[in-house]
Amino acid sequence: IIEEKTPRVFEVLAVTIRPEEMMAGPMIRVGSVGLTQVGIWLATAILLTSTSLVSSLAGGNVHVSLSAVEIIFFVVYFVLGFLVYASIAAALGAMTNSEQELQQLNMFLVMPLAGCMFCLAPVITNPSGLFSRIISLIPFCTPLIMYLRISLAMPPAWEIGLSIVLMLLTIYAILWVASRIYRVGILMYGKKPNLPEILRWLKYS
Repeated sequence: IIEEKTPRVFEVLAVTIRPEEMMAGPMIRVGSVGLTQVGIWLATAILLTSTSLVSSLAGGNVHVSLSAVEIIFFVVYFVLGFLVYASIAAALGAMTNSEQELQQLNMFLVMPLAGCMFCLAPVITNPSGLFSRIISLIPFCTPLIMYLRISLAMPPAWEIGLSIVLMLLTIYAILWVASRIYRVGILMYGKKPNLPEILRWLKYS
């Protein structure tokens, strides 16, 4: 978005294309690349786990399997996680005018992911514990933590369903906010907007 906004390409596009459609464009492009990469990962994993290559490399003492359920949930949580963070990234890109300004706001993307990494050890130790169950239902942590729990010890179906519902509601809320920031922010140049100004953008129809 920053690359397209810098040469003011958006000023031409905004005449004929709705802001929501312009926001969907970069998300679909990057998401397609991500899904292609995931497809390569899954194909490689299936190839390795369906042969004796992994076992032979490990000296014959290791057996690795990848079930169809794990593959399905991997794709589901990847898509949901991508939509959450891509929506935030689109809004941040629309609010800023350069990559330097964007770097100052990257903490909004990095902090939830960093928090998930710190939670990996206790989740691996006790995937069915109260802490693991709570952290896996936080939408920003769900894609990584809930899938980790599924891989280690299948959680109850209602927890998986609740995590997906919470993520969908979060995605809807973020997209609603991001689309309103995006439609104004892409045409804003000059100083970086402050919080009161961003809140005014949300009131625009």
